[in-house]
Amino acid sequence: MSQPVPALAAPMPALAPRTVRGLAVLVDAVVALPLLAVAWTATFGGLFGILGSLSMHPHRAGDWARLWSARLIGAGSTAVALVAWGAVFALSLYQFYLLGMRGQTLGKRLFGIRIVDMSGRPAGFVRALFLRTCLFPTVLGFVAGLLSAVVPIASVLLALVDLGFGLGSDRRCLHDHFAGTQVRWVRVSSIHTGRIAFAFALVASAAAGVYGYLYRATLLTLVDGAAAVSQLPPRQASARPTAVQPVAARPATVEAAHAPARTATAEPSEPARSVSTEDAPAQFYRYEDAEGVIHLVKSLDDVPEALRARARPIE
Repeated sequence: MSQPVPALAAPMPALAPRTVRGLAVLVDAVVALPLLAVAWTATFGGLFGILGSLSMHPHRAGDWARLWSARLIGAGSTAVALVAWGAVFALSLYQFYLLGMRGQTLGKRLFGIRIVDMSGRPAGFVRALFLRTCLFPTVLGFVAGLLSAVVPIASVLLALVDLGFGLGSDRRCLHDHFAGTQVRWVRVSSIHTGRIAFAFALVASAAAGVYGYLYRATLLTLVDGAAAVSQLPPRQASARPTAVQPVAARPATVEAAHAPARTATAEPSEPARSVSTEDAPAQFYRYEDAEGVIHLVKSLDDVPEALRARARPIE
């Protein structure tokens, strides 16, 4: 009686190339980073708009238009921030679902690779999601924080060590050794290179276009608001008179008050010439009246004739 021939085990798919793994990570970054950038930009725009509107008063001259401009910018930026953060949350949930169920992210699924355990079976939630994606970065960040007091670039060095393990023959990074995983093709035959390049270019172009449109819309909103504020008429001054505090004059010394008037003597080479008040240049004068009050005038003609002898020019 012949013995049944055991079925041959299916060949395990080949290890994923390092370049394909890097491209998959790049696609995940291209999808996530524009959403995060828009979310943070809109969040700060809404915060500044709200804080700016709180510092204005609608009944103050010129503040009414500024107030509504700041409120519109704050409300629009807040709405964009809520939509962007909702998209980030939904994308994160979908990425976690793909990692736990298939061992893939959007980038890995696009290029046809996935995370498996050492026997080739799907890694599952514990290995792919908890150990590899959540726990390992936490431990690595904690160690980098401890070493940062001694080595300021400890986080960069640890990241390079993590990637350096992937240069080995098994192509397993440090996080793969930590979680007991490896990255292989989904099928035995690899995906066509042209399809990979086309898919990557399509995703990158779409993400860049969406990010550019949202960034331009946000920037135009801020510029329009600033232009509307700059075209407002200047704030009118209050009609209420402002009290001016008198400046106390310094008392003149006795010597300066009773000093004889200076007489201009002509040089021997020139004949004497009388100087009138009309020919004298504009100059301030200082004199003291009979009550001892110091006065400042713009011209000698403003000094009473009886007190002109006491007037002194201010140099």
